[in-house]
Amino acid sequence: MKLMDAIAEFDARQFNTVDTEQKVKWLERVDQRVFQQIIKTHENPAITEFPGYGTEDAELLIPEPYSTAYVWWLEAQVHLLNKEYDDYNNAVLLYNKEFEDYARWYTRTHMPLAGHNDFHWGG
Repeated sequence: MKLMDAIAEFDARQFNTVDTEQKVKWLERVDQRVFQQIIKTHENPAITEFPGYGTEDAELLIPEPYSTAYVWWLEAQVHLLNKEYDDYNNAVLLYNKEFEDYARWYTRTHMPLAGHNDFHWGG
């Protein structure tokens, strides 16, 4: 999924007034976490550093079918910003499920580095 595809999908389903620049920052945080906690802790990573997103055409790190994590993350952040805590909790639970499913898949398909085979969910 491309960066702007995630933002467009979110904007189509959730009215919000958050600007694109902020949404890009939120999505960069997700991919920084993906890089640090998952990709970097396994052998033969597809990327060796994550500098952030320089273009709107950038490809996000979490592939299909797990990429809806990005949309749930955006939804959670908007609900948190609006102090809609029940909606935030629901969205973050759905985000966590997608993130964990992706992390499990990645670990099944990529050999963890020595000392990194004990992924702890939730940060």
